[in-house]
Amino acid sequence: MDAMKQQQSPTPTVDTIEELNREDNDFEIPPTDRSLLVALSEPRESRKTMSSSNNLQKIEFVRIAEEMFSERTNKIESNLSSLSQFFDRYEVDFALVLVRCPHFAIILSHIFILRFGWRVENVSWKTDMKDWHSEECRRVGRAFATFLRVAEQGEASVDAWSKNYPQLTILFDDVPGFR
Repeated sequence: MDAMKQQQSPTPTVDTIEELNREDNDFEIPPTDRSLLVALSEPRESRKTMSSSNNLQKIEFVRIAEEMFSERTNKIESNLSSLSQFFDRYEVDFALVLVRCPHFAIILSHIFILRFGWRVENVSWKTDMKDWHSEECRRVGRAFATFLRVAEQGEASVDAWSKNYPQLTILFDDVPGFR
């Protein structure tokens, strides 16, 4: 048993990889991979806390979303008013979202109106979410109702919505717990 442990090579750390890079110039690990190696070379307990902090963020987003949805109405103006209060109250939680999409409250206010969506309107793929006006936000928000009605599962409707409006992928990729 001890002989097997001695035969196994230790997990490479950043220091050992840098030594290998100095010895063999033909192969070098790109800097982006080094951050992954640093994270993987850390003790397993610290990696668990990183993933548990993401889980806590997701749980917090779910709690906030349920609280938001409980105050929704079928009027855009009242939804927009209550959402702006939520964004002020949870400014830290929504900072990443609002930096990437300043008019996200308009999108949500249209999502909160329960509709039987028939069609999905286009938004130019060339425009950034920061440049969207109320019309683009209305189209994106209303389209979610159509995807929700057509898809069999909620996750599939979110995927279809993000694929139809590729600008949204920034939110799904960069904001922990957004999905």
